Amino acid sequence: MSFADLGSTSNQTSAANAIESLPSTHPLYQYVETLPIGTPAEVFSSLSGDAHSSVMGSVSRLNAQIPSIIRQHMHGNLAAGLRAGAPIAQSDGPLPASAFPSSKALPAWVEVVGHWQKMDGNSNAPEVKQNTTGLFLGADQEVGSSGWRVGGSVGYTNADANVSRRDTSADISNYSAAVYTGKSFAHGANRVNVLSGLAYTHHSIESERTVPSLGQNLKADYSGHTAQLFAEVGYAMGQYDKQGVEPFVGITLGEQRIDGFQERGGFAALSSQSNSDTLASTTLGVRAHSDFKLAGKDTRVHATLGVRHAWGSLSQSRTMAFEGSSNFTVAGAPLARNTALVGLQAEMELSRRAALVLGYNGEFGSSNRDHSANLKLRWAY
Repeated sequence: MSFADLGSTSNQTSAANAIESLPSTHPLYQYVETLPIGTPAEVFSSLSGDAHSSVMGSVSRLNAQIPSIIRQHMHGNLAAGLRAGAPIAQSDGPLPASAFPSSKALPAWVEVVGHWQKMDGNSNAPEVKQNTTGLFLGADQEVGSSGWRVGGSVGYTNADANVSRRDTSADISNYSAAVYTGKSFAHGANRVNVLSGLAYTHHSIESERTVPSLGQNLKADYSGHTAQLFAEVGYAMGQYDKQGVEPFVGITLGEQRIDGFQERGGFAALSSQSNSDTLASTTLGVRAHSDFKLAGKDTRVHATLGVRHAWGSLSQSRTMAFEGSSNFTVAGAPLARNTALVGLQAEMELSRRAALVLGYNGEFGSSNRDHSANLKLRWAY
């Protein structure tokens, strides 16, 4: 009987084959060889390190946040419109600048976000839960009187990923920077809103997993990098009215690279070379707004409905090896192919130069869920 005969999933048999490739004197080989008959196949699951593949999937989920945050802010400025000038009483001479209409755009912003994410897993890879908090800030400015706005942002998020069935956790720190641009074009009584951007994120990952049957606590520190290009086009009807609606389509293209690592802490430690994946998704949706007074303050409520379609492979996989073994590949919890998007934001004008935004965004896929809340302050400098 081969070791792989004891496995019941592809991850288990992959790990079993790698262990069987070890020298018979290796303590991990001897441990498996002396397992009692009827030992659960979960032993191979705990040795496979498939949680590392699931962590790669959780990093992909983190990357989707940045384009969404930037698109929401830039769209707010593109759709801001003009504020009436101050009334002036004078008989002659040039009018002061305050008498002319001015933009309602609030270019500077700071945003606090919180995410609660879950990937259900399947019979091959376990469930992953992840909590994320972060801070983003940025600013943009119109280029001359061209109507084009150009801006930049920086951000930091920290995610705590947990794979309880593998006794594995990962602390993921993410440092991001982005540049973006956009313009609102007139089309009869309606508007065409165009925006795009480029974002880069550095990931610092600290993982820890326990192999209970061996009493080994295995740790690894490694990095990752993600570059993303994103764009959106929307057709707004009633953009400057009290009520309006805007169908839109968006696309995100990216490259994610996770560096290699070497675990430490025992003879069941794994090593891996770097891994790269291409990220691509398209989004089709509609957003609507309604303006009203709340406590005497101008308030606008935005609602968004959409669906995001992911392209390419849904299961992140990682090729690893025990010291002295052949390489083996295991898959992580799968991402959702199609995800329903729901968003609701309320923006209250605090003054002519500042506004406060509260928001909720939900993502619901066949095996993935993401609930997030955000608090944003926008102001003019």
